[in-house]
Amino acid sequence: MDSLLLSLFNLIVFLTVGVFLYRLYRGTLPEPDVADLILKARGGGSMSIDSSSFLFFHLTWPFVTIHLYQDRLQLNYGGKKVSLLYSEITEVKLLLISGVEIQHNNPNEPITLRFWSWKKSEQIKELIDERRSNI
Repeated sequence: MDSLLLSLFNLIVFLTVGVFLYRLYRGTLPEPDVADLILKARGGGSMSIDSSSFLFFHLTWPFVTIHLYQDRLQLNYGGKKVSLLYSEITEVKLLLISGVEIQHNNPNEPITLRFWSWKKSEQIKELIDERRSNI
């Protein structure tokens, strides 16, 4: 009887920790509807890790993806998801090395976001600017 209770307790602890780790890894952002997806691209990127925008966390291809939806963009830096409404984006600049830099006013996300893609940088900038102008 004691071993059955211990096994049941261990199972409950295992499931609780598993759910917690899954939610931590996946993030708490709701997944947008796939039907709203406009563009998806894989590449490299970086995000600022301090308020001065001098310190960046860098990831190379294939660890960064960008998803452009009808109402927002989502950047996935490894396990970190950054989701921004187009109304929160203040500026999108093309980088010299085929990438985009995104500035925004959402205080809960890294200040500067960069995404590098070999062929889609101009398309990404145009789509974001188009969505921002429709707000």
